Amino acid sequence: MAGAMSQKGGAARQPRTWERVAYQPGGGTPFLLYVVYGDLPTAPVVDGARYRITGLGTLSVYHYRPDCHPEACGQWLQGGFGDLLQRYQPALMKAATEASGCMVIRGEPADERTLNYLRDAVGFITYLTDNGAVAILDPQSVRICSPTGWRQQLFDPDEPAPDRHIAKLISREDRPGLLWFRTRGMRKFGRPDLSVHGVAESQRAAIIDLFNRFIELQAWAESSPKARRSESPACRLA
Repeated sequence: MAGAMSQKGGAARQPRTWERVAYQPGGGTPFLLYVVYGDLPTAPVVDGARYRITGLGTLSVYHYRPDCHPEACGQWLQGGFGDLLQRYQPALMKAATEASGCMVIRGEPADERTLNYLRDAVGFITYLTDNGAVAILDPQSVRICSPTGWRQQLFDPDEPAPDRHIAKLISREDRPGLLWFRTRGMRKFGRPDLSVHGVAESQRAAIIDLFNRFIELQAWAESSPKARRSESPACRLA
């Protein structure tokens, strides 16, 4: 069942726009997906000025409770994804598993020329952290956050900070001494995730710096090149 959100605050106190300073159409449509766990309000009334939100637009909010599809909350915490989160964040996983309900916020924004859709989602979830949330799951970035962590990392800076919305993953290749770097979460900006194979340990810092640059460029909406392969003596962008 799709939830509804009411908003307090007048037009005179509108939050500042999160600009996409190099907007170019193309590359894909942004998509957001978050699952917030806790004893959450059934009819949220959000102070728009306090939480820097003008509404959720075309994003949908689904509220699941013990009396309304309780299995919907647990499905996000199962399988290999859940095992990974359990390994690194057992306390938050316990809080999410034991929560009395959850809200799923998902959808494609109607207007991707700015990052206001992300600002509004961040603000709405921050409102939930002040109203019963115990854990916030970000499936696209393969992470689970505490209410305090969410606020400090994503809301308090009052800026898009694209790299904080993206996960950078590193694993070892089959070939000894080489690493595989990739991102998760670029779909939030309507852009493809990055992947670099065959990276030597000595180039770790350089590849992370490269990723940070590409994340910023694509989040600000510069279109990705159609050809996404590049060759070098040490690595290949795939």
